Amino acid sequence: MKSSKTDLYLAALARARVRGIDQYRKKLVDNAQVLTNVEDLYCEARIALIFSAYRWNVTMRPESDTPEPDLEARLNDGGLLYIEVKHFRSKKQDHIPEPELLPDGTLPQLPAIPAGEPEPPWAQMCRRAIKAGPKYKSDKSNLIAFVATTEQLNGELDTAAACYAEKVRQSPNKPQLENLSAMMLVDSLCTVGPDRRNIWSCPILRSRRVRPTPSAIWALQEIQLEPCLI
Repeated sequence: MKSSKTDLYLAALARARVRGIDQYRKKLVDNAQVLTNVEDLYCEARIALIFSAYRWNVTMRPESDTPEPDLEARLNDGGLLYIEVKHFRSKKQDHIPEPELLPDGTLPQLPAIPAGEPEPPWAQMCRRAIKAGPKYKSDKSNLIAFVATTEQLNGELDTAAACYAEKVRQSPNKPQLENLSAMMLVDSLCTVGPDRRNIWSCPILRSRRVRPTPSAIWALQEIQLEPCLI
């Protein structure tokens, strides 16, 4: 009998020795009637499996009455990262051209999106990262990981991170936003050629809270291609 996608993910998580599988299974059961919720939870499993494949020790965190990140990832040297996972479904639309970044990776100013125009993917990612602010652990290293399943978006991540950094600068009354250390994008398709990859990471340049350890930064840069594990 063919295994369901849920069974495949649970088996892969078990093989990868990811912790917290029972509580993840409960989340799947509790959301089984809402397909979009289940698809969002599959994205959590994908990120857990990616980090595990790159030698991180991953724990899937239970649902809580207070906002909490989805995953906890540790390196053997003690490097710790809390991960919030977002399923990115971009609607088909005419993309507004990305603004050019300055040489230091910042934006000269926040680009204006004309009234009535669709929100471009980089702006959607920035907005969702801001909305997730209460989930970021205070004085810890936090990452928001976007899993895109509808189109290639790798060119949008740097602008999204720069937009977020500028929003942090403009929002001194929202210190929780400073807890985000980096963004990650897992794209729906791999690029071709010698740089074949489908994962990118970008630091938040104006993050003034705890940043990942040097070993964690190096380990993040190593994560470039999603392994086939299910």
